[in-house]
Amino acid sequence: MTQSRFTQISLDVMSFYHCYVRCVRRAFLCGDDRHTGQNFDHRKQWLVSRLKFLSYIYAVDICAYAIMSNHYHVVLRNMSTQNTPPEPKLNCIYPAAANALWELHTTQIGLVCQLNNRVDKHRSRWHGDVGPSF
Repeated sequence: MTQSRFTQISLDVMSFYHCYVRCVRRAFLCGDDRHTGQNFDHRKQWLVSRLKFLSYIYAVDICAYAIMSNHYHVVLRNMSTQNTPPEPKLNCIYPAAANALWELHTTQIGLVCQLNNRVDKHRSRWHGDVGPSF
């Protein structure tokens, strides 16, 4: 039976996790593709730098990794986040999405303020404490 990550991972206990990602349909992550003749070695350095960046954002320690032609393995250890200041994770990973969400949030706040002003205006028309008739 499947379980959510929330129930599987305990932040109170240091744990190690072996994760792997595999390409499908004869796709190549790195190395020489025999079918197309293309070389994808340039992806190795990108993948290593991305793993380091994401380990900082998600507060995990990379203990070991292995990058093969069609998959990679990573051994991760959870780190305590109590001594580190909280990072705006969404803004670090997806700055455009974070800005769009912030604009949506501020727009909604503006709409709520306009609605509150309208409610106050109608309440003042009801002569003080007299409520609306239902």
